[in-house]
Amino acid sequence: MKTANEKKVKYKYRNDRNKFKIELIIEDKNNYQILAINEENDYEIYKLNLSLSELIKKSDFFQLCKSSQDFINYMSQLFDNKNINFEKNYQNDTLIMKWKFNTLFKMEEINFNLSKKQIPLDGKINLISKNLETFKKEIKTNDIEKIYKKIEVLENKIKELEINYKKDIKLEIENYFKEKENKEKNELVKNLLNKESLILTEKKEIEFITKFIRGIKPKSKLELIYRASVDGQMGIDFHSKCDNIYPTITFYKTNNNKKFGGYTESNWKLETYGSDHNAHIFSINKEKYYKVNKCPEKSIYSDDKRGPNFDGLWLCEPFFNEGKFWESDGDNKCYPKESYFEISDNANILTEVEVYKVIC
Repeated sequence: MKTANEKKVKYKYRNDRNKFKIELIIEDKNNYQILAINEENDYEIYKLNLSLSELIKKSDFFQLCKSSQDFINYMSQLFDNKNINFEKNYQNDTLIMKWKFNTLFKMEEINFNLSKKQIPLDGKINLISKNLETFKKEIKTNDIEKIYKKIEVLENKIKELEINYKKDIKLEIENYFKEKENKEKNELVKNLLNKESLILTEKKEIEFITKFIRGIKPKSKLELIYRASVDGQMGIDFHSKCDNIYPTITFYKTNNNKKFGGYTESNWKLETYGSDHNAHIFSINKEKYYKVNKCPEKSIYSDDKRGPNFDGLWLCEPFFNEGKFWESDGDNKCYPKESYFEISDNANILTEVEVYKVIC
């Protein structure tokens, strides 16, 4: 609704690539709004809100505009002298308006970005419908060639709308499922881990570990107590964080993104083998796990120069060096035969180790 102080002035701008209908709306002497409507595509509207204080920040020249009429006269002069140019910025979908004018000392150029107004599909259809109504009136003039040209423009607009609508729908669907997946993953992390893991980075990995660990300890949660990249890669670093804390679950990651680990209810404060009738080893990538079935009294191993070792998964200090980790069929063959070389694919360079306390 037009206010008492509101004034509207209309201009036209054309260059080789673009045609715009420009509308300057002055609400009072201090506030201005500029609308630029693409004549070839009249639902493509760009908008800029300005205040006199913003203009003065751009150039002291605008201090000369003591009234809204001064600003109208100034704008009219710029358009008449073709000192205003518009360029479309296709990267961020804006319209750049450039003003050029002479001051007493130099030529000044001021740039403004007009943001594109988002018009819903039904609004665009209404604009096309209005154009069709105009055509019905123009048919009476019998200017068939003119009408056909306008019909062609409308047909192109409809095709463009269909293409963009399909793109928008596809993007909305993709964003919906992406947001849903992220939300589900965040919920999984929140429900299982007290801190995000640098090893369990995929939703399916967290799902596998959740199912695995809660099959042993229902309703359990995992609390990070040791991360080698932060706490250190020596035996003393591991033991200072993990001794006398149990049960625990350990995750390993290699330089070729193999992820695996083991679960134990035994204490890591060891000088040799540890006994655990409920120990497991598992492959995160392959989503397979194996429970100790022979020699449970030697299912894990540790000493002051070792990290977390499960029979067949051997780790020496410093943990991330080549050759310090290796997989074998186990000295005591505590786990099922098919598990050996199934867990880490015989990788030998670790890039991360994490140990979590299992809270029941």
